[in-house]
Amino acid sequence: MGKNIFAGSFQYGSTGGVYLSTDNGTSWNLKDSGLTDHQVNILASSGSNLFAGTNSALFFSNNSGVSWSEILIGTVSAIYISDSNLIVGINNDGIWRLPLTELVTEIASGAAKEPPCFELKQNYSNPFNPTTVISYQLANDGLVTLKVYDILGKEVKTLVNGYKTAWNYSVSFDASKLASGVYIYQLRAGNFISTKKMLLLK
Repeated sequence: MGKNIFAGSFQYGSTGGVYLSTDNGTSWNLKDSGLTDHQVNILASSGSNLFAGTNSALFFSNNSGVSWSEILIGTVSAIYISDSNLIVGINNDGIWRLPLTELVTEIASGAAKEPPCFELKQNYSNPFNPTTVISYQLANDGLVTLKVYDILGKEVKTLVNGYKTAWNYSVSFDASKLASGVYIYQLRAGNFISTKKMLLLK
């Protein structure tokens, strides 16, 4: 018996979507018509959990592609599944990361669509050299800015400046052109303001 092989279609319309072969690629069957209107660029799997990256969103299936749920908006450029994390690259929106077990559990229960509160998390890693990842959580849709300042309060980088929907986000900060020292990053989302420090060591 052949091994299950999944493939995404780059075409739009009736031939789009995710296909499954159970005979080592000899024949293919469409798993779900819900993605036929999407150009599927990237597929990643963890057990029966599938992640499909398209030009408009990241989709998730916890039943080997029978049904799909949209979990992240944006053009997906990369998907990586480690032992514990799902890492997704979104064009013009940085890197998004979430513990895999938490993501699968929350999405399966319908709880991952709207985070319960605003939160700015400590960058990882810290200290860092020269790149680090800053994650934040939004409870409501709205205009968001995430900026980095030096210790004197001078703005050195704008990481986010635009409208965001309620969700979890991560963005990469490259400080290769900056001097070692303490830097401050600040998230503003509506009335929510949060500031944290990070240490660049070269």
